[in-house]
Amino acid sequence: MAETNFDIQLLEEQIAKQIELVAQLICENKSAVEAERELERLERQLVEESMRSVRRAGPTCG
Repeated sequence: MAETNFDIQLLEEQIAKQIELVAQLICENKSAVEAERELERLERQLVEESMRSVRRAGPTCG
């Protein structure tokens, strides 16, 4: 359970970093398309890391 909480905390930190990066892109006047592409890339990375975390945690029912 502690490992799962740690994984959740890491994911929350990564989400915060993604939000900061997108805000930075907007402040740098990057095009909406560039910012969207970067956000999509970061979202895919976050989903992949979430799935790895779930697999490491193993079954939760049963």
